[in-house]
Amino acid sequence: MNLTAYDIALIGGASTVIGVLIGALMTYRFSLKLMQRSMKLEAGRRLVAAFSDELAALDPVNKKKDLNVEQLLHNSFNKHYTAILEFSGYLDAGDKKVFFEAWENYYKVGGSVRFYYYYMGEKPYDIFKERVESILKFAGT
Repeated sequence: MNLTAYDIALIGGASTVIGVLIGALMTYRFSLKLMQRSMKLEAGRRLVAAFSDELAALDPVNKKKDLNVEQLLHNSFNKHYTAILEFSGYLDAGDKKVFFEAWENYYKVGGSVRFYYYYMGEKPYDIFKERVESILKFAGT
C-alpha cells in the first residue's frame, strides 16, 4: 500500500485532533474533580469553624465559672446544624449515614435535643470533645 504525502498529512492531522480532544476531556474531568475536592475542603473548614467557639469555651482551661453550657449549646445548635447539612452534601451515601449518626449522638438524648452530658457528671468536656471530633473527622482538615 502506497501512502501519498496527502494521506500521511491527513493521518497526522487526525491523530493530532484526536489527541487534543482526549487531552481536553481529561483536563476537564480532572478540573471538575479538583473543584469538587476544593469545595468539600472549604465546607469541611466551615464545619470545623462552626464548632470551634464551643470547643474553646468548654475547654477546662478557658471555661468560665458562670458559663451556662446548655444555653451556649442550644444557641449554637442552628449554626452547627447548618454546617452539618452543608457538609453532608459532599459525602457518599455510606459516609453520610455514619456522619448523621455521629451528629445525632452529639445532640439527641431520648428523642430530643439535650446537652446535659456536657455539663453534668465526670469529665463532661471529654464527652463533648469526643462527640464533636467524631463529627469533625469527616472534614479531613
